[in-house]
Amino acid sequence: MIIDFLRTIIGVALKLLMYPIIFGGSLALLIYSFLAIKKDIEIKNIVFAQAYEEKYMFKSPKLKESYEDWTRRMIKNGEIK
Repeated sequence: MIIDFLRTIIGVALKLLMYPIIFGGSLALLIYSFLAIKKDIEIKNIVFAQAYEEKYMFKSPKLKESYEDWTRRMIKNGEIK
């Protein structure tokens, strides 16, 4: 009976410790992912803005398509003419 009681207390204590650790780790991973994506978008905007000013055309089809999408979006938003 005492052993079951101690086992229950230890189990509850471990659960109470693990939930914040798991939640905190998940939250940290989510924030890190958000900041990494935000940084990638900022870098892409800088590179594409420089390419637009210099009228540079990308050779890679993937980059070319991404650049054209970016240009259309910026023209639609009125940020470039």
